[in-house]
Formats: sequence, structure tokens, C-alpha cells
Amino acid sequence: MIVWLTGMSGAGKSTIARALCTEMRARGLRTTLLDTDGGVPGLYDHPALRPDSTLDIRCKTGVLISRLTTFALQISGDNDVVVCVASSPYAYQRLEVRKTLAKVGFAEVCVSCELEALRLRDAHGYYAHDISKERRDEIELYETGASDFVVDTTLASVNETVDQLVKFLEKGVVDNALTR
Repeated sequence: MIVWLTGMSGAGKSTIARALCTEMRARGLRTTLLDTDGGVPGLYDHPALRPDSTLDIRCKTGVLISRLTTFALQISGDNDVVVCVASSPYAYQRLEVRKTLAKVGFAEVCVSCELEALRLRDAHGYYAHDISKERRDEIELYETGASDFVVDTTLASVNETVDQLVKFLEKGVVDNALTR
């Protein structure tokens, strides 16, 4: 099974993913974390992802998402659970991910958070000033997505959020998602 966490920067994707992996391992499941924020050797080894690349952000994101999808598929046979973390704002890219990974079990989880909370958590300066049109468009991309499950980290603790996510996964919703 592959659990794909997507959402805005600062929403808590990586934090939730690490805690989810810990919980899955505590249940005796072989679990691997693939996070685009780091820790995936070779993920960024592609000409399009070099700092001097002149490709636009949509193309770079597409290459990164495609590589992460390939990595997840390659290791899925050796794991009970693969947790992937990627902002992946574009619905058409997430649909391609879903099509590619459906055969091994797939659930897309949107990690949501209110804008004011994102501003408080802002580690990269994304939300420090007035939100640019590009950033507003990105927020809208997530809001109009069709994830299998949404967790809102605005007020929920990490443990509460992981509990919600585990209950969702235990219901077998992952298998139902394959039949859409």
C-alpha cells in the first residue's frame, strides 16, 4: 500500500508522515518513508531538477512527482506501507500517480491547514507577506482536489491526526479507492 501525502508547505505533511511510519512499524508493518524534503537518495539526480534548470515550476514538479512515483513503485514489493510526501499541487499529476500506483494499493491524503496557521508555521517565507496570485492559485489547486481523505492540522495534534489517518486506512478505503 502506498499512502501519498499532499498539501501546502507548512501543513505538516512530513511531521504526519514520520509519525504515521512510526505507528505502522509499531504494528509490525514494513514501512518506508519517501519525502521530497530530503532523505531519498537519487531523487533529485535529474537535469530538470538542478538549480540551473530553466524549466518552469510545473515541469520541475512533474519530473519530481514522476521520479517519486517510480521510486515508490520500485520499493512497494519490499514494504507493507510506503509513505510518500510531496506537495504535488496539480490534480492531473496526482491522477497520473493514482493510475500508476493503483495496482499496488494507493490512497491520496490531503494534509490541510488554514492559511493563518500556515503563516505561523512558515519556515520558508511563503506566507510572510500578502499572498501572491500564484500562491492563491496554488491554495485553490489543493482545495479543488479529489483526495481519498483529508486531515486538517490547523488545530489537531500530530497524534490526533495520525489516529484519524490510521482509522481511515483500517477501514479498507484504500481498496475501495482502486475501484473508482
